[in-house]
Amino acid sequence: MCRLFSLLSKKDPLKEKLKQAKKRTGRKDREFCKKVAMEQKEEARISTYLHNGICPECGEAVKHTTNFPQTGYRYTKNLYLCTKCTFKKTYLCDDEDEI
Repeated sequence: MCRLFSLLSKKDPLKEKLKQAKKRTGRKDREFCKKVAMEQKEEARISTYLHNGICPECGEAVKHTTNFPQTGYRYTKNLYLCTKCTFKKTYLCDDEDEI
């Protein structure tokens, strides 16, 4: 009877491996979500600076150039160039959209 009890108390190694694998994938998913959230925050910060006419890297003025679409194209190209440093950012916007 004592031997049977010890067999029941042991953990199944396959179940333990499965638990560890689930923990690893969950950790990777959380890290990926954090990375995506940080990228979105950074993009929002840059677009806020550009919308206000300020370079996000050096704080100087930004020159905004809009290239309107040619016939057959529906996207407007917005180009932002810093007057002091080498910062350059391009956005393609729909005709109805605005950055």
